[in-house]
Amino acid sequence: MFMWGRSGRKQDLPKDSRSPSRTKSVRSVAKDAQKSKSNLEELQASWLFKWLGNAQIRAKLSQGLIPIFLLTAFGYLVSWGIFNHYLRQQIETQAKSELALMSVEYNEELNQSRYGNRGPVEFRVLLESARNRRTSAVIKSTLQTETSGRDVSFMTLVDDQARVIEESSTNASRVAFDPNGLVTEALESARTVVSNEIISYAELERKNPALAAEIGTPTTNPFFLVHYRIEPLIAFGDNAEGAVITGDVVNLKTSLVDNINQSIGTGFAAISINDSLLAVGSKIVGDSISELNQWSDEDAIASISGDSLKPPEADDLQEWNRRGAASFSPIAADDPIVRAIKLDRRGYTVAAAPILNAKGQPVGVLMRGTGHENLNSALSETGLSLVLLTVLVIGISVILGRNVAKLVAEPIGDLEDTARQFTTGNMNARARKFGNDEVGTLSTVFNQMADNIRRREADQRTATQQAETMSQALQEEVAHLLDVVSELEDGDFTVQAEVSNLETGLVADTLNRLTEQLATVIATVLNTAQQVTANAENLEELAIAVATNAQEQAQSAEQARNGMAEVNNLAQSAANQAITASSAVQSAQSAVTQGESQIINLTAAIASLQEGSGQMVQRINSLGEFVDLAKQFVQDQKRLASLTQVLAMNASMVAARAVEQKEPDQFASVAREFEAIAAQVNNLATQTGQGLALLQQRTGFIEIVVSGINQDVSDVNELVDDFTASVEKSRLTFDNIEQVTKQVAEIGQSVTDSSQAIANSVRNSFTSIQNIADVAERSAQQARFTREQSAQMGEMARMLLENVQFFRLPSDKLPTETTKPESIDVQSTAIAANGNDPELTDPESPDRLPAFSGSSPNS
Repeated sequence: MFMWGRSGRKQDLPKDSRSPSRTKSVRSVAKDAQKSKSNLEELQASWLFKWLGNAQIRAKLSQGLIPIFLLTAFGYLVSWGIFNHYLRQQIETQAKSELALMSVEYNEELNQSRYGNRGPVEFRVLLESARNRRTSAVIKSTLQTETSGRDVSFMTLVDDQARVIEESSTNASRVAFDPNGLVTEALESARTVVSNEIISYAELERKNPALAAEIGTPTTNPFFLVHYRIEPLIAFGDNAEGAVITGDVVNLKTSLVDNINQSIGTGFAAISINDSLLAVGSKIVGDSISELNQWSDEDAIASISGDSLKPPEADDLQEWNRRGAASFSPIAADDPIVRAIKLDRRGYTVAAAPILNAKGQPVGVLMRGTGHENLNSALSETGLSLVLLTVLVIGISVILGRNVAKLVAEPIGDLEDTARQFTTGNMNARARKFGNDEVGTLSTVFNQMADNIRRREADQRTATQQAETMSQALQEEVAHLLDVVSELEDGDFTVQAEVSNLETGLVADTLNRLTEQLATVIATVLNTAQQVTANAENLEELAIAVATNAQEQAQSAEQARNGMAEVNNLAQSAANQAITASSAVQSAQSAVTQGESQIINLTAAIASLQEGSGQMVQRINSLGEFVDLAKQFVQDQKRLASLTQVLAMNASMVAARAVEQKEPDQFASVAREFEAIAAQVNNLATQTGQGLALLQQRTGFIEIVVSGINQDVSDVNELVDDFTASVEKSRLTFDNIEQVTKQVAEIGQSVTDSSQAIANSVRNSFTSIQNIADVAERSAQQARFTREQSAQMGEMARMLLENVQFFRLPSDKLPTETTKPESIDVQSTAIAANGNDPELTDPESPDRLPAFSGSSPNS
């Protein structure tokens, strides 16, 4: 396979241009492009794409603010929930702290009963009475004095068998009094036993009728919580002679809860007592709630009491025993029961701890309820602040969105107006550049495109004018050649075709040379004919003799001449068609070469475009990852802010507790808490600094990626322009190839028809020559009379042969060898028909007719 270069010589095509793999690659690229186009059409057919695509840019940006509004509202709800949860945790912690403080005051109040004004004399009197199991007025007076001095409910003196000897408020019944085995335990262990026990109204009425009547009735107060203190009376050794039982009815100790309310100022304090038979017993409350019917949520109180009356854990019991057992009650638990309830339509967070007896069994519940006034106030203020902040953020977003929409829509609108002017024919319309952003780049690219279009339009007009001029010149040359051919067909061989520098110049030169050769041949033939005519007078007698044969030979010669003329005309036509076909083939080869070059350039442009697109997609993915990391950093900062607020709240609470502390140990504990809070704040500050450094680094990465994306977009735009130009050139090349191919096909058909006609003419000529040979065989006898004339005509025949040899026929068109005639004798001269005449049979003889041979005219 070869191609024609600009110099007109054949050049080998590169092997890559005809490689099947390259053709397959081009087909694959075309298939991928078709698939991408199909996917794009499917996406454009979706309703969401149409809706977004038809919307204005302002509307699109406004719709883009909707997720911001939703995220802002969601952030408001999340912040509200977090702050609400945090405040409730704080109030639970406050309730636990107040419960611990209430427990301390509860124990201090009840343990004051251990201090009294009993002296050695009173002790000896009580010891003797217990030993002798007799009472007296002095004993009763002593008990009454200590009862009032210690501010307890009653006191009882028992012997070593736990039988009552004397009581402070009633007459002795002389019966055994051993509440829950406490007296027996004290007598056997010879040590003081402290416990909290529940007694019925009947027992209290038996011990102190006046006190029972003062407290209430069996219906309103069926049970009482009594703080017992059993002190054994020991003289010598470890044996107890008796014991003094001190009973303090907690129901009367309103100061236990009143002091807490007065010191804190809000909330309520209460003691609930229960047993295995009743779910909720009587309640001792402070100033905020004074009667049972004022409790509007008895189920909640019952739930708190029931949960608190469960047996404590073993670790809590060990700590309780270590601190003093029943003298340190209620039990100190790290995680007391905490509930949120409503009393009198007011919200409280209640913390409860069990009150234990000497055996570690829960007999009552100490409760502290912290009011929600401060919580509600803080929630209201925080909610209002969050609402205002949310409204402010939304307002700022709307303002920024409108400004951004204006900044984006105005340059695009100007670019749209410029494009409309350009499409209406205003080739001088150019877009304004508002900035160096993507829209500014688009304006610059549009202006460059407009300049290129105007420049290419001017080049196209120039090329069109040149093509029209060349086409006009070719048409004139072809018309001139047609005129010359027409005159030649009329027999005028005096005309000459003008030779020019165009492609038709070679055709004109060939036609002129062919015309000259034909003119020479015809002139020779005319000269020979004139001489033959002159000699014909001398051969008149012979002509009469061979008239019959001559007539037949004349007919055959006429047929041969017509065949030769037809062959000549067909050969001329075939030569012209061959020249045209050669020119068309050269044009086709040039177009194919140009098309292959354009396909190679197009394939390279597609590969570059794919590579640029892939790189841009990769950088956009990297940018998305950096944005996600930035979002994570914002979330971390929000978490750090929340933790900072928590630490600030803890610091404020610890500061409040520090103000109330009086003992150095407690101040040391508060100081340690402050130290822990400071360490946490330092840790948060360190995390914040690390996060800011990381954010700065990621911001630098984002700037690099954005710069790369801008460069990739510019490169892709240039590749798209080159790709468009290559596609247009390829289309023009393929159109040219198609036209040239059609011309070659038409010329090939014409050459085929001409060749068929030439073959038919030659066949007819061969038939005529065969007829002439037959006539010549019959005329051989008369040939001796024309020998002399033939010798004269031989020289002219040789001259004619030299001229006729200019024409050469294809080997397949040569006439077949005919059978030589037999010799006959005519009078005294014998002319051998078998080829013995040297002048007739010698192949080198100049009198021998030439054979047509050679290649096709177009060679």
